[in-house]
Amino acid sequence: MARVDVLMVDDEDELRASTLDYLAAFGVSGAGVSSSEAARHWLAGSDCRLLLLDINLPGASGYALCRELRLTQQQLPIVFISARESDDDQILALSLGGDDYLREPYSLGLLLAKVRRVLQRADSQDDSGAGGYDDGHGACGNCGTVEKIERVYGERQTSGGGAVLGAIIGGALGIDGGHIGGKAA
Repeated sequence: MARVDVLMVDDEDELRASTLDYLAAFGVSGAGVSSSEAARHWLAGSDCRLLLLDINLPGASGYALCRELRLTQQQLPIVFISARESDDDQILALSLGGDDYLREPYSLGLLLAKVRRVLQRADSQDDSGAGGYDDGHGACGNCGTVEKIERVYGERQTSGGGAVLGAIIGGALGIDGGHIGGKAA
C-alpha cells in the first residue's frame, strides 16, 4: 500500500500540481486527484496522513466526501481549501469534520505551515496512542443534522438562510447559534 503525507483533492490541475511541487520541495510527499470519486478510489488502495480538500468538485462535493470519510476514517486530518469566502462555508466545513479551512488564493508558505502543524500533531498522537476524531457526538460530531445543514445551506442563496444555518449548526454543536463568532447570525 502506497503512503504519502498529503492527498490533495482539487479539480484545478495547475493549482494542484504547483501546490504539490511546492510541498515536495520542503519534504512533504503528496499525490493529487481531481474528484471525490478519484479520491475514494485512491484511498481504497493507498494511504495518506492528511487530506487537502476543495469544496467545488465534479460529482460529489468536498462536503460530501468529508462527511463520508468521517464515518470510516475518523482520524484522517482534513483541511479544506476553497475559493468560497463566506463564514457559512467555513462553518459548514468545520461542522462536517474538517480540521481547518484555507481560502484560495492562499499563500503556499501558510499552507506549508498548516500542513506541517497537522502532520506534527498526527505524529505526536500516533506516539502517545491518543487522538482520533471523537467529540462524544458520534463519527462526524454533528448529531445527525448534516441533512438539515445541507438543506438550509442549499437554500441559503435565495432565502437568506445564513441565520438559520447558524442556528442549526449552533444546535448541532451545542452553542448559541444566534451568536456564532460573537456576531448575531
